[in-house]
Amino acid sequence: MKIQEAIQQRHSTRTFTGEPLTDREAAVLKDAISNVRTPFCRSDDYTIRLVCMGDAADFKPETYGFISKAPAFLLLGVRPEAKARLGAAFALEKIVLFATSIGLGTCWIGGTFKAESFGVEGVMPEGQELEIVCPVGKPREPRFLERIGKAIMGSAHRKPFGKLFFNESFEEPLQADCSAISGALEMVRLAPSARNIQPWRVLVRDNGKSLEFYYLENGKFSMVDMGIALCHFSLALDEGVDYFFGRCDSADGLPKNLKYLLTAVPLNQP
Repeated sequence: MKIQEAIQQRHSTRTFTGEPLTDREAAVLKDAISNVRTPFCRSDDYTIRLVCMGDAADFKPETYGFISKAPAFLLLGVRPEAKARLGAAFALEKIVLFATSIGLGTCWIGGTFKAESFGVEGVMPEGQELEIVCPVGKPREPRFLERIGKAIMGSAHRKPFGKLFFNESFEEPLQADCSAISGALEMVRLAPSARNIQPWRVLVRDNGKSLEFYYLENGKFSMVDMGIALCHFSLALDEGVDYFFGRCDSADGLPKNLKYLLTAVPLNQP
């Protein structure tokens, strides 16, 4: 499955069949975790663990809302610094998309968790907190209450392209076209975010010679959301185009509550 297909097919799965992961599924997920890389933080700033739960029907921690019969969980521990959250989320979304590509469902869940709930202690190194859990398993048709919850929250909807991406200034919406950059930004548009806020805004300069990434403040989950978005952007670009991510002067006249994060500059545009 191509990465764009995985991004388009990925959705938050809260209802699972309860079937355990096969040995091969668990093995390839663990291999993907061991090989994942992120450009935004050090590898010791975060930890991703796959924990298989045994009898999924008996595991019903109250804090996980509508999650039902998940046979396994991805656990993300991270240091409290912003760059660690950014890089950790980038890495975990890579694993989420890989899980999607092999037919598994997932769902990002942020909050305060106890490793003991998963039958493991000391699961995260010193200085890291268990901040994200992600159930993973074979998806099942959503239950009635789950469908109602999605409808109320509007979690299946995304803002229009021109409301998120801009050309030269925030007064001019970017028009979607057939370019690689436009395609990559469309994959950003489809990214999940806390409460479906979709905090990312991107200002495209000089016909794509630089892209400035901004965000709406959303507490500690701002960097988690942006890490997911940057993962989609990086993976969706055409092969042969690498980007350098750095900081520069941000745009003048920023809309209220918008904050500058970084600028992406192509290194080898063909």
